[in-house]
Amino acid sequence: AYAEYIVSRVAPALERMDAVAIEVLQMARGEAGRLRIGAAPLARVTILDDVYLEVSRRFPNLRVQVSLDPAEALAQKLVARQLDIAFASSDILTSEALRHDHEARATSLFAYETRFHAHPDHPIAALKRDLTADDVLAYPIASLSISRTLRESFPISLTDSQNGHLRALQTGDYGLLRRVVADGRAIGFGPAPLFERDGREGRSVALRFGAVRERRGIALVMPEYLQSPLSRQVIEIAGQA
Repeated sequence: AYAEYIVSRVAPALERMDAVAIEVLQMARGEAGRLRIGAAPLARVTILDDVYLEVSRRFPNLRVQVSLDPAEALAQKLVARQLDIAFASSDILTSEALRHDHEARATSLFAYETRFHAHPDHPIAALKRDLTADDVLAYPIASLSISRTLRESFPISLTDSQNGHLRALQTGDYGLLRRVVADGRAIGFGPAPLFERDGREGRSVALRFGAVRERRGIALVMPEYLQSPLSRQVIEIAGQA
C-alpha cells in the first residue's frame, strides 16, 4: 500500500520531468523558446539585420527579443542574465562585463578601424597631405563620445575654439553621425564600417590624420550559455554576417 501511494505521487512528477527535458532539448536546438540578443550601436549598423534574418530563417519557432543599448548597459544586462548574447565593440563591452562578472566569455567576430571622415567637398578634404591636429580642430567634430582614443588624437592643451569643435556633437545615433558627415556639416570620427557605404557612394572620404587603431567586434555570453548548440550557431551566424 505504501509503495502504491509513493508511485501515485511520484509518477506525475516524473512525467513532468520528461516533458521539461524534451522542452529544454528543443530550446537548446532552437526549435522552441526565446533568444534575447543585445546590440550596441556598431552591431546595429554592421551585423544585426543579417543575424536576425538568418536566425529567423533557421529557427522559425524561436522567439527573438532584441535590446538596443550602449555597450555598458548591455554588459550589465548580460551578467544579470537578462540577455543570452550581446554584440558590441570589444574594448567597451568586455571591460564592462568583466568588471561585473569575470565569467563572461568573448568571441571575436570581425576587425575594424577607427578613423576620421569628411564629405569629399569639405574644405579639409582638399588638403592633399597628412593633416595636423590644428587642421582637424578648425572644424566641428561629430563622434559617439569623447573616448580616450579620440582625445589622444589631439594635444592635451586646446584653445576654447578647438575644445568647442572637439565636442560639437556627441551622439549614440550612428545614423545622425553619418548624416552630418554626408551633409558636410562636420568631420566624423568613428568605426570605418559605419562610413563604408557612404564612401562607396561618394558621400565621405577617410582623412589622413592620426593613428589608425584596430578594434574588434565581439559576441559576449555567460559561460552556461556556451553549452547550448543554439549559442554556437548564433555566434557562427554573426561571424558570417
